[in-house]
Amino acid sequence: MGVKVRQRKGAWWLFIDHDKKRKAKRVGEGPTGKRAAEAAAVQLRARLAAGDRAILTPAARVPTFADYSRQWLDGVASVRCQASTRDLYETTRRVRLVPACGNLPLDQITRERVRAFIAQAHAQKLKPNTIRRGLSLLATILNTAVDDGVIPTNTAARQGRIVNAQQIQADDVDVFGADELVKLLDAAQADQHGTPLYPFVLTLARTGMRIGEAIALEWQDVDLERRIIAVRRTISGHSGRTSVPKSGKARRVDMSRQLLDVLHSSRSLQAAEAAVAGREAPLRVFQAIKGGPINVTSFRENEWARFLRTAGLRYRRPHVLRHTFASLLLAAGEPPTYVAQQLGHHSAAFTLKVYGHAMPQGDRRAVDALDTATNATVRNPGATATIGG
Repeated sequence: MGVKVRQRKGAWWLFIDHDKKRKAKRVGEGPTGKRAAEAAAVQLRARLAAGDRAILTPAARVPTFADYSRQWLDGVASVRCQASTRDLYETTRRVRLVPACGNLPLDQITRERVRAFIAQAHAQKLKPNTIRRGLSLLATILNTAVDDGVIPTNTAARQGRIVNAQQIQADDVDVFGADELVKLLDAAQADQHGTPLYPFVLTLARTGMRIGEAIALEWQDVDLERRIIAVRRTISGHSGRTSVPKSGKARRVDMSRQLLDVLHSSRSLQAAEAAVAGREAPLRVFQAIKGGPINVTSFRENEWARFLRTAGLRYRRPHVLRHTFASLLLAAGEPPTYVAQQLGHHSAAFTLKVYGHAMPQGDRRAVDALDTATNATVRNPGATATIGG
C-alpha cells in the first residue's frame, strides 16, 4: 500500500498501490528524474491521505507533440502573438520540432530527448540562434502543457545553457562593411530591371527598419519637413497580413539628408506618373510593379540577390541592413539609448547585448585622460614615475 519510487530500465517510476487499485507512471531519467519522482511521491501520499482519489482514475490519452503544438499555435499563439511572430513559430514548429518529436506523446519528451535534439541540430551545423529559437519554442509549448495539467514538468526548461550566448552573437550578427554597403547601394541605384527599388533599399539601410515595416510604410507616415518617419505597422512576409510592429507599439525614426532627398524625389515622381495616368497618387511609399505591396520572397530571390551579385558581395539576408545600421551607429559613438529607440528595442540593454561588440573599445589613452581631468600629476607628480621606473 502507498506510493513508491523505483528505477526500471534506466527511468524513474512512481508505483501507486492504494485501496485495491494500482497505477504506474514514468517520471523521467537520471538524477533529475529521481528528484522529480521523489517530490511527486510526497505530494501523492499527502493527497491520498486527504482522500483525493483522482490520481487513481484512468488517465486521458496524452496528446502527441504534433497535435498539441498545432492546437497551441491556433489558440494561445494566435491570441498573444503578432501575425509575423506566429508565422515564424509555425515555420520553426514544422521544420525543426515536428520532425524531431512530432509523433511522441508529450510525456515522452524527456530531458535526454531534448538534449539529443540540440546535439542533432549542432551536428547539422545549424546556427546557434536557429537552435535557440527552436528550443525556446519547444519550452514555451511544454510550459503551456504543464499549465494545462497535461504533463507534470517542462523538460525543455533551462536547456538553453547548452547553446553558448557569445557564439550566438558572433555567428548571427552579420553586417555589411562600410565599403560593402556603398557597393550595394550603388548596385541598387544603377539597376534598370523593373520597378526602381533603390529608395526601398536605402530606407532599410538608413533607418534600420524591418523589411515588413518598410513595405507597409505609407506617405502619411513620412514627415519630409521634420525628417521623421512614423513606423506604425508591418506586413508579414508569409501571410501578407498587416499588424502593428513587432514591439507592439509605434515608433519614430530619423531620416538622413540623403534619404530625405531620395524620398522627396520618389514622391514627386509617383505624383507625376499618377497625374499622367489620370489616377490618384499611391498611398504606399514603395510598391511592386503592378501597384500592390512588395512581395518579400520575390524581392529576396530576385532584386536583392541581383543587387548583391552586381556588387560582387556574398549573399546575406536583407535583414542584415538592420544589423549594419545599428552597428555603424554604435561604432560612430552614438548612445545605445538612441540606437534602441531607432530600432524599436524595448531597452538599450538588449541593444548592447546584440550589438555591443560594435562599440569602440577603450585603450590606455582613456586612463591617461583621467590624469589630466583630475590634475593628478600636479598633486602627486611622483606617482606615475614610481610605477614606470
